[in-house]
Order: sequence, then structure tokens, then C-alpha cells
Amino acid sequence: MYICDVRNRTYHWQYLLKTSCCNATEREAIDANDSWACPACINLNQNEKKNRILDSQKREIVEISWNAFTYCKRLLIRQSAVAYTIMSNLLPLALHQNS
Repeated sequence: MYICDVRNRTYHWQYLLKTSCCNATEREAIDANDSWACPACINLNQNEKKNRILDSQKREIVEISWNAFTYCKRLLIRQSAVAYTIMSNLLPLALHQNS
């Protein structure tokens, strides 16, 4: 996977080949270089790159957080509700079969 340093977008190599953005001979040069700009950003000057970086940070980068305790608590509540429903439906059947 290739990450554009300007927009922080990730590109799969097969996508770059299929869209004719890069070819197999360019791959070694891209792999050897630590920084890489996607075909949409490669011809931008420094000022345009700076503007695009700021724009992508404002619009495209999303932070995702996860609270494991809250998730587990909700899961336990749902499981107990399901277990209660199952037991309340099975208990009358079991009592009926024993009589």
C-alpha cells in the first residue's frame, strides 16, 4: 500500500497499475523513496501542497475511539435480555412437558 504524503490517502499498487498512474518500472523508485505523492498531488508546488494537506486534515481525517468498558456493558445487557427472553419462552414448555 502506498500512502500519499500530501493527502494521507492510501493506494493499492494494483489500482495504480490499472489506472495507468504508475508502471512496474517505477515501483522500485517509489519503494526506495520514503516520501511519495499520488498522481493528483505530484505536480503541485509547495504552497498548493500545504493547502491540500490542511484541506485533507479538515475534511478527510476521522478519529475513531472505542470505549471497551461501555461496549462490554452494552453487550452484557443485550445478552442478558436475550437469555431472559429464551428462558421465559422455554420454561412454560418445560413445565408443560413434565406434567
